[in-house]
Amino acid sequence: MGSANARNSVINGDSGIDHTESRLASDEHVRSHPVVGQETDEYDNYTVYQEPYSKTEDYLKMNYFIIGMKLADTYKYTDPCVNNLVGAADSEAYFANHMYDHEKLMETGERTTYFQPYLNYTGAIAGPYSDSLPNCHSFMLAFHSYESDRFKTFGSSWGNFFLAFLFNQMGNALAFQTKFERIKDEKER
Repeated sequence: MGSANARNSVINGDSGIDHTESRLASDEHVRSHPVVGQETDEYDNYTVYQEPYSKTEDYLKMNYFIIGMKLADTYKYTDPCVNNLVGAADSEAYFANHMYDHEKLMETGERTTYFQPYLNYTGAIAGPYSDSLPNCHSFMLAFHSYESDRFKTFGSSWGNFFLAFLFNQMGNALAFQTKFERIKDEKER
């Protein structure tokens, strides 16, 4: 056994002995992305499940936006609010996937009630959905408080706010003009 396999077996608690559970797990459908160009949701015992939001590129874009804007550094409760909202979106995908599998089991007669989906749904409500309400409310209060204080630094005047914005833009334009002139001078040498 190679060192990477040995590390994985130690991490996963696998002693290398073939257990019944591991044989049963290998019979389950693989839950990974389909081959590019696949047009249907099913291919001979292969199911394409709904992807949780936290596993998508859109999540990465949103996360990089929050990091770039330094929202978590500026406003309290940013991380708990965003994490709960992402958890709620993920719960929706997990519930849809669970319902898809549960409907298949209902058709074969292996399940006879909707008790497990009910537990799944109520767990999502008791978890990220309910936690997002107070956390996002606290985030909005922190946002309002911080931005109200910032607006007061402009004398509570929209004119002063836009004037400061225009002067900032003018300063940026002058800085860029200076840099472009230096680049031009360097090219002429």
